[in-house]
Amino acid sequence: MPFPELQYRPEESARSMPNPPHFNNPEHWHQRAEEVRVLAEQMNTERTRKLMLKIADDYDDLAVNAATCSIDQLFVRRIINETKES
Repeated sequence: MPFPELQYRPEESARSMPNPPHFNNPEHWHQRAEEVRVLAEQMNTERTRKLMLKIADDYDDLAVNAATCSIDQLFVRRIINETKES
């Protein structure tokens, strides 16, 4: 039995998957990183602990990216406002 052909419609997925407000909030990602570090200390095996700590590091990376996006957005808004004023 052949598999049915899947049809991807990016315009539909964009509408159905809005960006939650915390995506660009660095504090949200730092808090998640700290929560995962606490959980990592409770893990029974070294392998699991290392995996959890890697996840925490990834959350910290997301926090840096969110902060960078926020700074970029502020910069762009400033440029737009200065352009409108002149």
